[in-house]
Amino acid sequence: EKQSLIIRSRGKAINNQTQADIAIVFSQRKNVESEAKYKIAKQAVKTCMRDNFVVMIDASSTAMATIEFLKNYKDAIVLTSGIQALFYLAQTDLKYYSTGGQSFHKSSSFIGQTAIETAKTFNADVCFVSCHGLSETGYATDTSIFENDVRRTLIQQSKRKVLLIDGTKINVGCYSNLCHISVFDDVFCNKPLPDHIQSQVQNFHLVEHE
Repeated sequence: EKQSLIIRSRGKAINNQTQADIAIVFSQRKNVESEAKYKIAKQAVKTCMRDNFVVMIDASSTAMATIEFLKNYKDAIVLTSGIQALFYLAQTDLKYYSTGGQSFHKSSSFIGQTAIETAKTFNADVCFVSCHGLSETGYATDTSIFENDVRRTLIQQSKRKVLLIDGTKINVGCYSNLCHISVFDDVFCNKPLPDHIQSQVQNFHLVEHE
């Protein structure tokens, strides 16, 4: 775990693959630090969300956790690139849209030009996105170039840009750079970031244990 070769969770360890476009299966990702992701999502929505907002969320398990709290806001509209997120949204009264596009099975996400072009037709008040790792130089990184292409569009189309990460992702550099952490208006994490990175964050929110 100290060498970032595995991700340790309760009672198991998951291979920490960081090569390009080798996505960890979504069903595995959603079980890693699930309690922390829930608390991060809860605080992020409470801080950044308002009634009538248009929201964009990516296909990450952390961003998907925001749905539980987004449903409490009146007349919210959600656009997502997450396939699993659509199943959760269907169980709420939220109005929601899918980016559509090519299905990327392992990460349960939509990718490709169709997803990007659909996202460009929306203007959002806020986006909630995550990534596979935060590098030592302060870049949000991921194992998929194609997912990052869609995430980048969600960020560009949103007024308030929010990054959600748990402590296991700190100092983990993957092949594909999403963007530098300074691009985000808010960063939520359950662990402090290294000082040289946290100093470049516009608004850092440390999510405490309840």
